[in-house]
Amino acid sequence: MGKIVIEEHLEEFEVVTSSGRTAGVVCFNPADTGLAKRYGEVAEKFENMRKLSDETDEECANRLNQEIRDIFDYLLGQPCSDVFFAEAEPLAILQSGDLYCEGVLNGIAKAVEEATNTRIKRVRTKVDKYAKKYHK
Repeated sequence: MGKIVIEEHLEEFEVVTSSGRTAGVVCFNPADTGLAKRYGEVAEKFENMRKLSDETDEECANRLNQEIRDIFDYLLGQPCSDVFFAEAEPLAILQSGDLYCEGVLNGIAKAVEEATNTRIKRVRTKVDKYAKKYHK
């Protein structure tokens, strides 16, 4: 039987706390075209959950924390929530008033944007190289 080998194109991203401590490493493909779609879905779910996060019921908070962890695993297509939320639960409130999970989501968005911009520059360089001979 033949074998088909598929490159995953997963990249490692070090997760670092604001104090500089490494919380762990997560792997995902920042160029995954489905990532933007899933990001939109996740952002919408967060908006809906944010309205519920004012509840003080411990069971509700535990349920929402688990749902948010599951959402992050879905977003990146890899188990990653244990690394992102090793320091605090997703619903922890930061000094800024933002939820911890919002900060994590913003960090992911920044990493994806930087990786995508780098890849776009590489593609443009290759295209320019090959197109140059036709534009003499």
